Amino acid sequence: QALAFPEISERDEDSAYNPFAPENAMITFEKPNEDVFPSLRMAREAISGGGMLPLAYNSANEAANLLFRHGLISFVTIFDIVAKVLREFHNLSSVKMASYDDMIIIHEKIMAAVFESYAPGFKHSL
Repeated sequence: QALAFPEISERDEDSAYNPFAPENAMITFEKPNEDVFPSLRMAREAISGGGMLPLAYNSANEAANLLFRHGLISFVTIFDIVAKVLREFHNLSSVKMASYDDMIIIHEKIMAAVFESYAPGFKHSL
């Protein structure tokens, strides 16, 4: 159903996917291709960088996804935005402790920077 959204497909019980059926009991994961999925690599880098870098990653990704959903950027620009924010806010790796209020300020600052760079005049209430 999710792939057809917002259309709703008609399905009868017999054709519905049954995750408990014996033929569907095995799940195999392959190593992800980080060239195809660069967000995985960037997330690992943000985590290993430490401090508030994971917050910067999340804030950039959230802002970029919002711009994408509004049709203001292409899907692949999301990766460019996240990479740019991680470069520009790399100093956040040294921030080991932050209050909730400080984290909200960092989040809002990063989102505002993304909006200003990629969609000047875009307004969104955080």
